[in-house]
Amino acid sequence: MYDDGGELPSVLCVRANTRRGAFSFPPLQDTFQENALPPRVNLALKSPNIAIIMVRILATLICLAKLCLATDYYVNTSGSDTNPGTQALPWQTINNVNSTTFGPGDEILFQGGQTFTGPLIFTATSVGTTANPIVVSSYGTGLATISSTSDGIDITNTQGFL
Repeated sequence: MYDDGGELPSVLCVRANTRRGAFSFPPLQDTFQENALPPRVNLALKSPNIAIIMVRILATLICLAKLCLATDYYVNTSGSDTNPGTQALPWQTINNVNSTTFGPGDEILFQGGQTFTGPLIFTATSVGTTANPIVVSSYGTGLATISSTSDGIDITNTQGFL
């Protein structure tokens, strides 16, 4: 019953059969009273183990979603700064790196054996985590070089870089 004493127009009750891992859905009412409130949903799990499993699955999906959002960015002297920074269409200079906000799990990869004029600058807008740091590295053969008259890389007021 609703707080005003009216009848519930419909209830969905889910029961878990833990032995078979099955769920049953009793039928819903097909007709509703005119001006009745919308149906309410009642999710009742009969086993705490099912609830724990569902929470773990949800937590895993959230973590996977975060990993899926990580991006690899590529810089190559034969690229172009109008490119999206992918391996097929890399950036050419550090300028795009310095003007992009990076998140947990992102990687900034410089073509090995090439020299790039720096410095690299990362501020509080780009933040990694211990579990998913922002990685700055080389790809391909050899090491990339950041050449700068000051610091080669400047990381200020942020964390989670590797």
